[in-house]
Amino acid sequence: MVQLKCTDATHFRKPKRTKRKKKDAMTIPNHEEQPKHASNHISLDIVALLPLEVIVHIVHLGKWDVALVLARVCTKVRSAVREWQRTIDEVYLKSYDRTANLLEAVVFAAPYMSSLTKLVMTHFVWNDKIDQLILQIVRHTPRLKYIDLSYNDIDDDTVMSITTLCLEMEHIDVSWCYSVTDNSLVAISLQCPNLRYIDVSRCSVSDAGVASIARACVELRFVGIGFTETLTTLEPLRSCVRLEQLDVRECERIERVPADAWPYLKNVNLTGCAVNDAAIVDIARHCSDLEHLNLTQCTSISDHSIVEIASSCPKLQTLHIHECQHLTGAAIDAIAKNCVHLCRLEALKCYSISYAAFERLKAQRPHTKIRCSMC
Repeated sequence: MVQLKCTDATHFRKPKRTKRKKKDAMTIPNHEEQPKHASNHISLDIVALLPLEVIVHIVHLGKWDVALVLARVCTKVRSAVREWQRTIDEVYLKSYDRTANLLEAVVFAAPYMSSLTKLVMTHFVWNDKIDQLILQIVRHTPRLKYIDLSYNDIDDDTVMSITTLCLEMEHIDVSWCYSVTDNSLVAISLQCPNLRYIDVSRCSVSDAGVASIARACVELRFVGIGFTETLTTLEPLRSCVRLEQLDVRECERIERVPADAWPYLKNVNLTGCAVNDAAIVDIARHCSDLEHLNLTQCTSISDHSIVEIASSCPKLQTLHIHECQHLTGAAIDAIAKNCVHLCRLEALKCYSISYAAFERLKAQRPHTKIRCSMC
C-alpha cells in the first residue's frame, strides 16, 4: 500500500492541480463580461414585454442606433421598429466612420418609409455603389420634396431617375457631383416645375442647361452654379423673378447681374467674378432688401460700389471684400455711416484701406465683427 502510494504520487498530483485550476476558474467570476452580457439580455427581455406604443416611443427617442439593436430582439419589437420607420419624414446621412451600418439600415428600411419627404446623403464619394443605394431608397419614397446628394459620385442617370420617381421635388442639391451635366438640368426642368432650390455648383453644366431650368422653374428662390467655368451669362434667370439667393462664385466670365429682375434678392455671392462698378451699382439700386454680399476677389470694383451698397441697402448684415485692392478708407467710412445692421465685415488683403479707417468703423459700429489684415 505504501509502495503504491509512493509510485503513483506523481500521477495524482497533476489531476489535483488541474482540478484546482478548474475550481479556481469556476469560483472567480469575470466581473467585466458576465454582468454586462447578463444586463443586456435582461434589458432586451424587458423591452419585449412592453406595450407596442411604448417600444415605438423608445425607438423614436434613440433613432437609428436603437432601432438597429431592437430589430434583432423578436417579432413584436421588429414590428415596433417598422411602425417607427413609417413615421420618418427626414433622413440625414453624412459619410463618417459609423455611417456604413446606418446606410445599410436605411436602405433596408426604405420600403417602410412611406412618409419620407427629406433625404440628405452627402460625402459618399468613396462609395462606388452610392447611386444604386440612393435609387433603392428613392424608389420607395415618391413623396420626397427635398434631396441633398452633394459630394457623391452620381451621374445623369441617377438624377433623371430621381426626377421621374419624385414629381413633387422642391429642393435639389447635387453640387460637387462632377458627372452631372446639362442632361440632368433638362430632366429637372421637365419633371420638377415646383422647384424652389437648385445647386449644381462644380457640375459639368453650361448656359444651355441653366436656361432650360430658368424657363421651366420660375418659382426658384435659390440658384447655385458656382465654379462653372463655361457659364457666361445670367440673363436666362430673369424669368425667376422671386429669386432670393444667388451663388455664382468663381464663375470668372460673369460680368453682369440682371438685378433689375430680382427685387427680392437677399444673398449674393460673386466671389471671383468679373463684375465691375456698374454691375454692383445695379444690384444696390434694385435690391434694397440685400442682407449678404460677397465681393471677394472682385478686383475691378472701387469705392463707388461700396458707397452705393451702403447707402441703398440698409438691411445689409455681412459684407466680404477680401482682396479688393482698389477700395480705400472712403468705402469703410460709408459702411460706418449707413450700415446700422452690419454684423460682420471681412476685409483681408485690402492693403489700400488704412488701419485708422477700421478703427473709425469699430468706434461707430462696436457690434460689427471685423476681420482684416491689420486687425
